[in-house]
Amino acid sequence: MHEASLVHDLVRKIDSVARENAVSHIELVRIELGTGSHLTADTLRAQFEVLAHDSLAQGAQLEVTEVPDTDDVRIVSLVAEDR
Repeated sequence: MHEASLVHDLVRKIDSVARENAVSHIELVRIELGTGSHLTADTLRAQFEVLAHDSLAQGAQLEVTEVPDTDDVRIVSLVAEDR
């Protein structure tokens, strides 16, 4: 499943950035989703909820902005809370 692989990679990147910055938990993830990515915002949210389990982004809010004319899915920003 291409969607799960893509979202799994996003969660790994989020965890990596959080650990590099000594962050203990991510509260909000802002994503730009290219309309050519063949992934819907709803699918991305559903996959993220499952695949972020046991990660530093578990329970994080996911804010998705659809961007036309690209197939990229990219992390725009992370909002962290120290616990």
